[in-house]
Amino acid sequence: MIDIRSGIPNYNAYLNFTDRLIGEEKIAEYSTIYFNISNFKFINQKFGFRQGDAALREYCGELVTAEELMALTGGNNFVGVIRKERLSLILKELESVYVSCIREPVTGEKVAITARIAVYNPDGTDTSPQMIMEKLSSTYDEINKGQNETIRYYDDKIRQRKSREELIMHAIDPALKKREFVVYYQPKVDMKSRRIIGAEALIRWNNEGKLVPPMEFIPICENTGQVQKLDFYVLETVCRNISEWLKKGIEVVTISVNFSKHHFVENTVAERINQVAEKYKIPKQYLEIEFTETAYLEGSVNLISSINKLHEFGISASMDDFGTGYSSLSMLQNMSFDTLKLDKSFLDNRSLGKERSRAVIGNIIRMAKELDMSIVSEGIETKEAFETMERLNIGYIQGYYFSKPLPQKEYLEFLKAHQND
Repeated sequence: MIDIRSGIPNYNAYLNFTDRLIGEEKIAEYSTIYFNISNFKFINQKFGFRQGDAALREYCGELVTAEELMALTGGNNFVGVIRKERLSLILKELESVYVSCIREPVTGEKVAITARIAVYNPDGTDTSPQMIMEKLSSTYDEINKGQNETIRYYDDKIRQRKSREELIMHAIDPALKKREFVVYYQPKVDMKSRRIIGAEALIRWNNEGKLVPPMEFIPICENTGQVQKLDFYVLETVCRNISEWLKKGIEVVTISVNFSKHHFVENTVAERINQVAEKYKIPKQYLEIEFTETAYLEGSVNLISSINKLHEFGISASMDDFGTGYSSLSMLQNMSFDTLKLDKSFLDNRSLGKERSRAVIGNIIRMAKELDMSIVSEGIETKEAFETMERLNIGYIQGYYFSKPLPQKEYLEFLKAHQND
């Protein structure tokens, strides 16, 4: 039960060691920690993988006694089972461990290794090592949400949040069957004519008469993969609505539907999207699929292929949240998007009035037009933002300043009113 590459006890060693302590009713005498070594990729790059592995072995050997365990769970992630009376000492040492096997080439000084640490103190009620690891993982997730926090203890707030997440996770599939999810539409507006030229479909969850905020259930669905079901639920609803609107003689505009990165593990999503559109016999120009940068980072080959297939089917593609990451320009170079959506972070009140910010936005707008793409600025919530984008000749806008997301009936009324202006 040793990791072959590093020579350090592995996750199975943790399972066996912890299971024995639980069986002997000694687990309450121990503290458990889960931690990630900061910037270890840099150490491997600078000193080489062999020296990096040697550093990990020395690192673990420096920390634990014979009746404790430090195990490598993968990459540079560790789980430790430490005597409770030694926890404060271990945490202090983990703040900065110096290992002798890697030294700065010029000064010869030892290199310090630091970590971000989750701590859980078992009380004897845990029945398996996996239960303990789940609590450690939940605690570590809280560290990742913060900025400067390096140590976090498991507490009731984390437990309650985890219980809430599990409740939501198990409620998603039944809610889909009962059609508790509803689709709202947020209009996109032409800056010059003030007419509605499109809308974004946004999912809402009406759970027993109460709307569950999207930010409460969508991240959970992203983690579990259930977001794929939600995306196709929204697509199905949108296509059904477009079909019904056309039959009633309503002047329809293009509706965009968000699709998660999880769809690009396989290369069939474009065909499945087209099948839904064909099922409702809607003209394809009324449908647009929005993708984010993370889909490119984690599945660029399948994403490129999917966008090309969508175009063959007559369905347009949009790049959402442009400017939030480092690969956005690479995406534009490699993919033929029809629409670029400027992320709302560009409209932060602290930077909106700065000349540098306006110059960046202005150049993005010009670049999009040169690439023959429409450009939409989302998150327009204030008069200042609206007027700034108007001066920059953005083209199209979306946001609360013009309209919040609307349920279907209100959206159709709003659409009709602004088509008659």
